[in-house]
Amino acid sequence: MQAQTPAPATQRAILELRYFHLRSGRQVEKTTAYLQRGLAPAAERAGIRPFGCFNALIAPDTPFMLTLASYPSMAAFDTAREKFAADKEFQAASDEYNTIGELSFIRMESSLLSAFPSYPAVTPPPAAEKQGARVFEIRTYESPTDKGLARKNLTYMLAFDDLAAREKCWNAFSADPEWQKLRTSAGIPDAELVCNITNAIVRPLPFSPIR
Repeated sequence: MQAQTPAPATQRAILELRYFHLRSGRQVEKTTAYLQRGLAPAAERAGIRPFGCFNALIAPDTPFMLTLASYPSMAAFDTAREKFAADKEFQAASDEYNTIGELSFIRMESSLLSAFPSYPAVTPPPAAEKQGARVFEIRTYESPTDKGLARKNLTYMLAFDDLAAREKCWNAFSADPEWQKLRTSAGIPDAELVCNITNAIVRPLPFSPIR
């Protein structure tokens, strides 16, 4: 199958975040196997790139697993679903995962997001031969009003070499003079725009293309 054509610089990617909320034990084992032998290979065959699979490191409501898929457009998203439906290997893996009588997950949540205009595409961290698995931080900000929604209702994901690097980067960001000035500007403070912040630190699964 042909890979998807990369999105033009001015076109904002469509991102799918899919959470698998699980119970410890068999559900974790089944979901790991499904992602490794079913969904991840099917995404590669369908040309879905970048694509990543993660599990919780420090987060509420654990255990869970998360997949991130990027599409250049909604049309490409629809095409990928058609490819999944026609992929016999994936359908076999899906049938094995979704067996009747045995719950493979507690709940599955799927969200479609539009990339920021200033960051129109996912930029995975560069691969390195001896680089260990990084940690990734996912932050979601929710707004209490429609006016706030237009200015700050967002999800973003950051990559760090390890937890120590994350702490160092956040300390530097918090102390930055420009940020200190901006966060007190009218119309910007979180108290005016944000009603809830969700934060999770995840790590790539061993077979994840994004690492």
